[in-house]
Formats: sequence, C-alpha cells, structure tokens
Amino acid sequence: RFAAPPMPQNCNADAATVKHWKSALARALSALDATLALAGRTLTVGIVGGSISAGSGVNHPRLTFAGELTAGSERLRVVNRAVRATGSAFPSFCLEELLPEPVDVLVVEFATNDGHFGEAMRDRSLGAPSSGSSTMAAHDSAHDRGPRLGPSASMERLLRRVRLRWPSAEPLILYMCRPPRQPAAPPCEGLYSDVATAYHTRELSLAKAMGEAISNVAWAEGVHPDCAGHVAAAAIIAAELLRRTRERPSEHQPLPTVPLHLDASWERLDVAWSCRTCDWRSCDRLQPDAASHGFVERGFSTARVPTLRTPSGGLAVHSWQTRKWGFASDTLGDALELSVPASSHVQVALLCSYRSVGRVGISLGLGGERTYDLRWSDRSSQQCIVDVGRSAAKPPIQELRLRVASERAEGNLVKVFGVYTQVMRERPSPLGAGDRPGARDLRGAPGRVSEPTCARGEGCTVEW
Repeated sequence: RFAAPPMPQNCNADAATVKHWKSALARALSALDATLALAGRTLTVGIVGGSISAGSGVNHPRLTFAGELTAGSERLRVVNRAVRATGSAFPSFCLEELLPEPVDVLVVEFATNDGHFGEAMRDRSLGAPSSGSSTMAAHDSAHDRGPRLGPSASMERLLRRVRLRWPSAEPLILYMCRPPRQPAAPPCEGLYSDVATAYHTRELSLAKAMGEAISNVAWAEGVHPDCAGHVAAAAIIAAELLRRTRERPSEHQPLPTVPLHLDASWERLDVAWSCRTCDWRSCDRLQPDAASHGFVERGFSTARVPTLRTPSGGLAVHSWQTRKWGFASDTLGDALELSVPASSHVQVALLCSYRSVGRVGISLGLGGERTYDLRWSDRSSQQCIVDVGRSAAKPPIQELRLRVASERAEGNLVKVFGVYTQVMRERPSPLGAGDRPGARDLRGAPGRVSEPTCARGEGCTVEW
C-alpha cells in the first residue's frame, strides 16, 4: 500500500566511528555465523521499540541496527516490530499482536521514550474522574494510578509475558540514550535496572560501549541516533548474541515470587491482556483494522488525519505529527464502538497532548458517559492510556463507546490506537450475599466487587 523507501544512502556520519564499528560488527557476525553453522542452527531475533528502532534518524531501514544485523549475517532472522510513538506499555499489553511468531532473542528498546514521556505517565495516565466531576484533564489524574502504567511496571509486565510465552527466549534491554546535556535531563540509562536484575535480563548500553566516541554520533530531534549509532548498536548486540551462543543454554529462570512494581489488585498476573489494536502488518502506523478487530466506525476513520493545523485553519501536511495513524475524527458527535466482555478491566489507548486534540466522551455498558480532556500541559509524542474501569457482570457482552465530545478553536481531534481488556475473576464475598458494603458497579449502584485471585505474594497458575 505504501511506496518503498528510497535506496540506501551512504551513511553520512563520522567516518572513523562508522569504520571502527563496522569492523567490530563484521567480526562478531562472522564468528556468530560460524558457531551457528557448526550447530546447524539459525537464530530469530525479535525487536520491539520506539522510533529509534523504527529508523527515525536514518534515511533507510537498511541503516538501522536491525538492517545492519540482517545484511551482515546468513544465520540471523531479524524481525523488527518497533512502533513509533510508543513506550514499553504498548508491547506489555500487545506482545502477541506485535510478534505472533516465536523468537530466540527479544531486543527491547524503549528507554528514551519511557524516560521522556513514561515518567510523565506516572502522573498523567487518565484515570476515572474524581467524585462529582464529569470532565477530567490528564494532568489532574490520580497519582496512585500512574505507576501502574509507568516504565518500571510496564517493563515488568513485558518481561513476565516474554518469560511465560517463550520460556527459552532471552530478552535483552537496549539503552540507546543520548548522554545528558543538563542535570535535569529525563532519565534513560539504567531506567529498568531493578526489573532487569529481578528477571535475569541483560542490559546493553550504547553509551557505555562507545565511551567518548558517542560524542561523534549526531542525534536527530535530539533523541534519534544517526547511522553511526545504529552500527555500534548492531555490533554490541551481535557480540552479545555470540557470547550467548557459545555458552551453554541457560536454565529457565523462575519469575519473582513477589512482583516488584505490578499491582495485583489492579490487574491479574495469571492471564494475559487481550489487545484490540494494530497487528504486526500495520502496527508501524498504530492503525487498527476495523473489520478484523470488531470496531464500528460512526464517523471515525482509519484514514490519515493530520494532527496539526496552520493558524489559518489549513492542514500542516508536512508536520512529523501527521505520521501517527489510528481511528480518528475531529467532527463533534462522531463515535467509535466496540463490544467488550463482561467483568473486564478496560483501557483505551489514545493520542494525547498535541495542540489540536480535543475531548473524548467514553461510556461502558449501561454506565453514563465521562469526558476526558486529551490536552496535557506538557507536550508528548506518545500514546496515552485511559483507564476506563471494569465492565459490569451482566450482560455477557457490553458496548464500549467513544465520542468526539466537544468543539473548541484549538482543535477537536480524537485519535484511538487500541483497546486493552482483561477478564477479572470474581471472588466470592465473605459476606455470603455477594455484596460488599460500599461496593459499586460502573453505574454507581451497589454490586459485587470483581478482584483478581492472584494476590501479591501468592503463587499463580498461568493460563494461556
């Protein structure tokens, strides 16, 4: 559907740096191929990450670290499923949609996005409006919701899914961080170290590997390394693959008995989330497919809708912001509908904080509509997540409805990237009648409280 990228250009970066790391990459891949050939093996390497892994900062996929690994080896199959404008929360909910095939190694690169915007998500994830309020701005959301979607919890959720889905696969956390230029720079290097240690996951650092030579790397938009940075990243990944291939296969690592950052009262740890979103064929544009995912478009469309307008009202078609796709509309009253199961925790991923975004009205089942302001005081380039809450126990299938809810001069755009659901297991009430004092369903009426049975510190049976 899309025009092929232009042929690769020469790597316009520091020549000495590129030559050094090209040589290191060639040596590592040659030794890796020889080792794999002796064993009669090939290796499948999956990649999940943000715009750095997707290739922002270089002018062709061949010049990314994924492209360098693919071109230099006959025994590696590299599957790059990086998606611009995402943090680790996205694959932590949607790993199966991104990577339906098994992998031997999974490279995870989100530290720059999570450091810049994921920390903001700790305080700006959109939770339910406070009592007595029908409209909520992102920057007013409850602080206790944010950490559940922050970088540490998201990375832990992702690593748990990797360990449970592919017990023999090896995750690698890759830090492609620009050295901080000021003390108040967003966190990046070592952002997930506590989680990596607990889940026996190795961390690779571009800055530590390159040392002072990282000053020769140019950073587009201040965060995207040029082709010299990508060649160096490919070389350190290849060296790690060689080390692991030469060593005896490691035993399956047990999961921590007590999670570090995940909240078992908020999500189940024994089942995966269901992800209605783009699949691996369209995820590079965050564009779900209506027919295959059950969305009903009532004015919304997956057509490309620019997210920025000129002062005169015209479309700023050359803005980098127009590259983010999804179900979108800026017409008051347009709606998007989706059926969700009963007794489910429901979250919606949207575009937030751009100048042209507006307000979205969300209703679930028989509950009333609540309105969320998608403009943040701080600009972000990532999707944000609305924690809609839990659907009622009956009926078995309920409707989730999103609507363009207001009209204002700055813009009305509502752009939806996906819906994440997780069926919550009901625990019998100790009161016997099934109703707990003070318990409320989504309509505000007294009702049964659905809670996960896998509490912090308890053993959990994994169901797939």
